[in-house]
Amino acid sequence: PAGASPNGLHDLSGNVWEWTSSPMRAYPGAPTLPDSLLQYRVIRGGAFNTPDSLATAWIRGYSKPSAPREQLSQTGFRCAMTPRPDATGSP
Repeated sequence: PAGASPNGLHDLSGNVWEWTSSPMRAYPGAPTLPDSLLQYRVIRGGAFNTPDSLATAWIRGYSKPSAPREQLSQTGFRCAMTPRPDATGSP
């Protein structure tokens, strides 16, 4: 229970690195990154064999979208969506 998210979810990191659609860019206020990193997409969370010190929500890695399949064996993705309002306009 001490490791649960505010929504009560457990074990959200450490299974596979999670692929995102975000290009690898510097965080706001951080030093800029080389433009060459824009070709990469952010991966987060860490895989089953990632050291505990790296399997966190704030550590990010990166991978090329064109990476060969064998380089992605520890990478997955999470499906997420924004709730659509119903006919009355309520979420």
